[in-house]
Amino acid sequence: MTTLAQTAVRELDRRVNDGFEVTLLWDPETNRVFVEVEDRRHGGSFDVEVDPADALEAFHHPFAFAGREYDVPALPVEWCPPAGDGERRDAQ
Repeated sequence: MTTLAQTAVRELDRRVNDGFEVTLLWDPETNRVFVEVEDRRHGGSFDVEVDPADALEAFHHPFAFAGREYDVPALPVEWCPPAGDGERRDAQ
């Protein structure tokens, strides 16, 4: 069941990038602005309230505003790309 508080929140923008869904939301009743982030690849999510003046910056860089609220899971080694072009270079 949807409550009145849930219907009052408005979605201002949404994007999906590299497995993360980022949504910018605004509650006109309280003038709260917050960013929700959902990690579609590894699970987990967080939301962070931001100053309305920082809304766009937080939407584009949510992890900078999240602080320690979200720990990115360690990726398996097979997901990590090789450094450089993958070839080993010996010091000369």
